[in-house]
Amino acid sequence: MDNTNYHYETKILKGSNVLENLCDECLFFGNKVLVVFSENAIKQSGLYARVVSLLNINGIEHITYECAGNNYTSEDINSAIELGKKENVQMILSIGDEELTYFTKVVAHDFHGADLGIAKQKKHLPIINISSLLKSNKKSDFDFLVFTACYAAIKPVAQFLDYDI
Repeated sequence: MDNTNYHYETKILKGSNVLENLCDECLFFGNKVLVVFSENAIKQSGLYARVVSLLNINGIEHITYECAGNNYTSEDINSAIELGKKENVQMILSIGDEELTYFTKVVAHDFHGADLGIAKQKKHLPIINISSLLKSNKKSDFDFLVFTACYAAIKPVAQFLDYDI
């Protein structure tokens, strides 16, 4: 039985060209990442292509899970976990807004066992987050209010803000 406790503080990276540091942050946790995003605008803006290009240049394997808009479901969570387990990912890279961050926290926690409560589980997949301020009129049917308090202890290991594409 693994009795290791994981405690991560969030490193905030802010300013022009901070995405240049993305792979350094990823490589600290491994070389296989599950990239999660939900907004089509992430691709249209070129942000997804930039992230994938950086990962490719630095030899970091990536598997993408694209949610269907902002309408997250438990099936989305289970599908993302199954894909991550199948591909043996070592971390999650979230590109999106606050709701996607909560979705990612649930996936990171449940990756090692959904049957364990948040208070009893001692580890989760590390999360690196690239924040986007994209707005959508469609709100999620998933009740994130339940998860906001429960998963608040799960923090991204790195948070990228104010990047230039």
